[in-house]
Amino acid sequence: MAFSTTENALPEDVTPAHLLYGLMSAFALAGLPVLLALVINLSQRSGGSLLGSHLRWQRWSMLGFMSAGILAWLLPQAWLAMTVITLAVLWFVNRIIKGWLRLVDGLEMP
Repeated sequence: MAFSTTENALPEDVTPAHLLYGLMSAFALAGLPVLLALVINLSQRSGGSLLGSHLRWQRWSMLGFMSAGILAWLLPQAWLAMTVITLAVLWFVNRIIKGWLRLVDGLEMP
């Protein structure tokens, strides 16, 4: 009879990632939740784990979204600024949904 041994490892706590995705999804409240999520994200350690991959994904999502917002603010034409903001919101929502679903499934981000 063969016995297999497995380590009794505790699953990784991904609660901070869920909290940060929640804050990111409230971006319509003048961007303040995104800034708070970025501060919390930067205070977390990001290793090569599941949580680390999601923290990195969130960090780049928030920085990209805020960069697009700053770019739109600086554009002189209103139609161009609205186009940039619309595309940025669609991109940001896509990254929130994709990241959160992969987190729920227990998958790391690429």
